[in-house]
Order: sequence, then C-alpha cells, then structure tokens
Amino acid sequence: AGGLLIGVSSRGLEFMGRSRLVSAASVGREQAQKNAEAFLEKMGYADLALYEAGGSDYVAAFRYAPTQDGVMRPDDALSISVALDDGSVYAFDATKYSARAIELSWNTDEEAARKTLPSGEEAVSARKLIRKSPGGNYLPCWELTIGDGEARVYVDARSGRQCAVEIDE
Repeated sequence: AGGLLIGVSSRGLEFMGRSRLVSAASVGREQAQKNAEAFLEKMGYADLALYEAGGSDYVAAFRYAPTQDGVMRPDDALSISVALDDGSVYAFDATKYSARAIELSWNTDEEAARKTLPSGEEAVSARKLIRKSPGGNYLPCWELTIGDGEARVYVDARSGRQCAVEIDE
C-alpha cells in the first residue's frame, strides 16, 4: 500500500512497516509511548507491560510483553515503533506474540535466587519473568540485574539454579 508494508494472517495484523524517511523530531518519547499504547488498545491487545524502550533520535521503539498473573513473558513480546516527527506508528511486529496462559510453579523466592550469584556480586533489582528455554519450553525465572544493567542473571524458579546470563556490551 504505497510506502506501507502490511502482513496479515488468520490471527490478524502480524506486522507493519513504513518506508519513509523520518528526519525531524517534534513528538516527545512520552507522547510516542502513549500513541503506541493507544494503537495496541485499538488493535485489541490486552494484558501487556512495557518490557523495554529504545530507538533513535527520530523513532521511538518499544517492546511490550504479555503478562500472566503480573509476570511478563518477554519472549512472546511484540514490538512497536513510533515516528517522532508526526507521532504515527512507524513499525509493528507481533509475529512472536502469544497471549496463551502457561501453567508454571514458582518454588524459589527472590532471596534464594539472589544467593545463586557469585560472591562479591549483588543484584540491584530482581523481578519474575517467564522465559523460553533454548528448547522452547517456558521457564519461571527470576531476573537479577547486576550493576547498571550491564548483566542479567536468570535463575530457574523451579530448580533454584542459574539458567542464563546475559551481558550487555
């Protein structure tokens, strides 16, 4: 559709992207986030939480994760970008989005998760997440953030063992 690429499946709108140059910023990031959330609401998405925000000087990018009992599932997140020149939705991707509920048990509390860190390391924050394992199974996890976000340690809330470490470069 002109400069607009749209992908639709039996689930509805899967992705959308605009092929236009955004060369100036006159809309603030807070307003861009409101526009993104209004678009998601209009499209019928519910029970989402902002997982991360970023972008460039001219396009604000957001990832919204579905929530289950107040716990985010970032591997099932959708992404949306808003052009900062006019506040319109610039790109949308829901190809990995899933709203289905997962049955999980949480056997490890936050204190026990923090104790899995190597001595001398301390988590500045902790939150529950539901992640996918490399095999595609859902895992209840504690996400422990080290330092100023330079590393995240994930602890399997069923076994109480570390299951992943991510280091920001």
